[in-house]
Amino acid sequence: MSEFADSKDLAIAVSNANMPKELAEEIASKSLKSPLPRMPEEVTPSSLIKIMKEATDDEGFLSIESLQSSLHNSDIYSPTSEYLIGQAESEGVIIRTKMGTWEWV
Repeated sequence: MSEFADSKDLAIAVSNANMPKELAEEIASKSLKSPLPRMPEEVTPSSLIKIMKEATDDEGFLSIESLQSSLHNSDIYSPTSEYLIGQAESEGVIIRTKMGTWEWV
């Protein structure tokens, strides 16, 4: 008998207990051979603002393309660069300086 902190841990324990030994060994051997995929950082408002600041050039301008590149480098595909810039603009955090570029207020 065992106790588990949450339902996720319980589900994993039940799954492992019900798995045939041969299958468990096969899965374990395959998982050791293949590298683990890179997991993106947890997407939080502060991490998105940090990425937006990193996408800003030396002159203080932000573009959709630079933000999209920074999001892609962080493995973040949602929200989109267009959405983030639209939200920041509507909240008055950035202002459009010319077509396709924004500046921090």
